[in-house]
Amino acid sequence: MAFYPALWSRAVRNSSATFDLAAVMARRKSGGLNAITSDEAIPHLLEEVSPDLAAPVVIDPGTIIAFSGAHAHAGIGNETGLTRISLETRTIAIADVRAGRGAPNLDGHARWMAPGLFRRVGDGAKLNDLLGMDRVAPYRFPG
Repeated sequence: MAFYPALWSRAVRNSSATFDLAAVMARRKSGGLNAITSDEAIPHLLEEVSPDLAAPVVIDPGTIIAFSGAHAHAGIGNETGLTRISLETRTIAIADVRAGRGAPNLDGHARWMAPGLFRRVGDGAKLNDLLGMDRVAPYRFPG
């Protein structure tokens, strides 16, 4: 994993404004898992980012790293010859979402968000229900 702290305070040109999450989800639902490629499933950079800006982060097995998804980051290829297993968990504090607290979103221009994809671990409640939103909704701040 690498972080790009030099990009945390400036916008990076990307395809988030034209990325249509609702269309991707509808295509996946009608055509199954193979209806979209992993490349189509996420927005992409529209400018070159110098590798010199990367700050690699190496952690020991069993270690957790926590950061905001709004902070520029990237995966780094595994060149160890050993199998790497990574688990991703997204966490939020509902009070922080409602109050607008969190890392600034400098360059995300998504038209859609999908809080219904996420659930509370304790009781399985859907995030969209907790926030009083539709499962997939035009992007707006939920608070």
